[in-house]
Amino acid sequence: GPDRNRQHHHIHRGEGGDAKTTQQKARVIRFHGLRTGRFERVGLVAEFGEPIDEGGPIASEGMRAIHQEAPTYTDQATEAEILVTGIKVVDLLDNAAAEGIRTSFDQYPYVAGSTMLGVILPPWAHDGGTDRLLERLRSAELRERMIHDIENGIPGWDNFVDFAGLDQIFVTSVKTDANQDLVGKSLQQIGEIRGKSAYDAAFDLLLAEENAVGMVDFYGTEEHVIRFLTRPEQNVCTDGLLGGKPHPRVFGSFPRVLGKYVREEKALTLEDAIRKMTAKPAEVFGFERRGQLKAGNFADVVLFNPNTIIDKGTFVEPIQFPVGIEYVLINGQVALSCGRYDRVLAGKVLRKARMR
Repeated sequence: GPDRNRQHHHIHRGEGGDAKTTQQKARVIRFHGLRTGRFERVGLVAEFGEPIDEGGPIASEGMRAIHQEAPTYTDQATEAEILVTGIKVVDLLDNAAAEGIRTSFDQYPYVAGSTMLGVILPPWAHDGGTDRLLERLRSAELRERMIHDIENGIPGWDNFVDFAGLDQIFVTSVKTDANQDLVGKSLQQIGEIRGKSAYDAAFDLLLAEENAVGMVDFYGTEEHVIRFLTRPEQNVCTDGLLGGKPHPRVFGSFPRVLGKYVREEKALTLEDAIRKMTAKPAEVFGFERRGQLKAGNFADVVLFNPNTIIDKGTFVEPIQFPVGIEYVLINGQVALSCGRYDRVLAGKVLRKARMR
């Protein structure tokens, strides 16, 4: 989303040293959506490494924790760029561990991402909010400027068209009936359907839908998914947006890891995968009595068949429930029984435990 590169700072309880000093100095830093394939172009390797480099003085007095969303790759980057960038990110993680800095990141197990189509526009087009954006989209002169910036780039801007391509960005949702025929089509195809350039067709769509257009973009490879999936710092996530034809990760991230990457690919063990979905994220975010099956904990339980569990959704038909999950208990109440949802609303907002 628009806050893709925003940093989030939180106090995190440290280990060792004076408790008050630790609480003042130790922090959790969270980065959103840093994709490895873009690091070389917009300097995100340096941004990724900066909080790790800053960790030294704090790590000596308490625990330093850094959390970010998954690094992923792009097809548009050359193999050499991907290899060099991936090595740099892995080196940063290894160096952090060697210095006693705790790091973690979230990752969904797919080679495509999902967000809102408005991200293809240069940042200045969004200044002032949606109303101002729509005004600019009505201007032929400003459209030409947008196209120029998309094709030539702006330093520091995540240019989706540049790293994915007009043929690898697909519309997943619109809010009006008039443009439903474009759902599932690439920007290149939309231009052909509407009889105009892909850029103008996309601009017209954003204008007609008042910027409420979802998209998926294809940019990665299975090798790169596995490279980070097997890192000890990794947590499994969905990071999904509902509406229209959503990213299949909304329905399938966790079953896909268990079915594809544990059972079929044998990229990691069942025990490791489950920990990355339960105990580890609970620890990262400070949720007490969650993430482990033990006396006194909340009964959040999933019973699944390791021989059959798998995601079913595709990018064409993403709204499909996974198979192999038989029972789900939320806070001790049965929410899914024999694969059927019992419409039990037993969830609650989870808040980080207070520091002692």
